[in-house]
Amino acid sequence: MSLAEKINIDVKNALKAGDKKLLSVSRSVLSELKNHLINQNLDRDLNKITKDSFLKVIKTLIKQKNETKEYLVKINDKEKINIIDFELKYLEAFMPKYLDDNKTEELINKYINDNKFEKNDFGKLMGLIKSKHQNEVNLSNASKIANKLLTK
Repeated sequence: MSLAEKINIDVKNALKAGDKKLLSVSRSVLSELKNHLINQNLDRDLNKITKDSFLKVIKTLIKQKNETKEYLVKINDKEKINIIDFELKYLEAFMPKYLDDNKTEELINKYINDNKFEKNDFGKLMGLIKSKHQNEVNLSNASKIANKLLTK
């Protein structure tokens, strides 16, 4: 069963159980997946979505939810923060487990040493990491680590 099909099942189960929070987030994700398929000129068959496309949609949703949460924290809306936290927990369950910061730093160090990267090679380094380890490494953290290592 694909991850997209699991979300479809979550929608059905949430409807049966009357779970409004799960229904809301799972329907939202399902809608975004279908929008992605439409934008790629594919039919709305969830079986046609690739794992990379699925993860791209989920990452985008997580980023949007985190931005919304930052705003909600500023205005101190605890009720909506709880809803966003639930949605983030649901979305993050679909993401692969990333390497921790120490392993990420080791990986980046290896690329820096193997390719003799310097300060001005930041883009090349990040391009390499993104192309080879996109679903293994948190790219935001990798960017910070790479920047730190290249400026030593």
